[in-house]
Amino acid sequence: MKTKSLLKSLLTAFAGLTILASSPSAQAFNGKLEGIKSEKKGSSYVRANAFYNLPFNIKGVTFTEFYTGGKGYFGQTFLEKPLKKGFNFRARAIHVNNPLTKFSPIGLSFSVPKLPKGLSAKLKLDPLWFKSNGERIPNKLDLGYFVSVDLPYGFKASGFGGWNVADKKGVQWGYGEANLEREIAKGVSIGYNPVLLNQGGAVPKVEHRMNVGVRF
Repeated sequence: MKTKSLLKSLLTAFAGLTILASSPSAQAFNGKLEGIKSEKKGSSYVRANAFYNLPFNIKGVTFTEFYTGGKGYFGQTFLEKPLKKGFNFRARAIHVNNPLTKFSPIGLSFSVPKLPKGLSAKLKLDPLWFKSNGERIPNKLDLGYFVSVDLPYGFKASGFGGWNVADKKGVQWGYGEANLEREIAKGVSIGYNPVLLNQGGAVPKVEHRMNVGVRF
């Protein structure tokens, strides 16, 4: 990713986060901009993350990845509302060069209880998928996870990923990431951020990346 393209993507991402932060529905807002450098040529990009609270005790996360070379963008939105005993109602939407490409309106997540201090884990289920026109997407039932742990010397490790357990070819890995990072200045972090990609089957392949993030 060239310097001019990186700067343009960062400015676009920042503008998007600023608009979202100023929305009346965003009662509490935090953002993070990330520059992700991959070992694979043409696979580096900028990602904008927004974390916000909505009415009715709904928590939201939206991220958008901005690609260079006319490749457009990819993003996802996750909305969760706590239910009982660690369970959360969940909805998920995917955006591929459009505000809405496909969505899962009814899902569940479960926060694993009684874990040691500094460790958190969550299981996620998105059982029903639809195209933007409302057409049902068959053979798609996503089972995912998120885990995060605080480590000594200011390091933090986290990871997420998931499988389509209803694919006709059997359980298929979808997408995931791992991250080992450390804050090097207030709000600024650097880390190792490998991506876990589908290679056919349930086991992903690893692509090595570095990540620089700025929180605000």
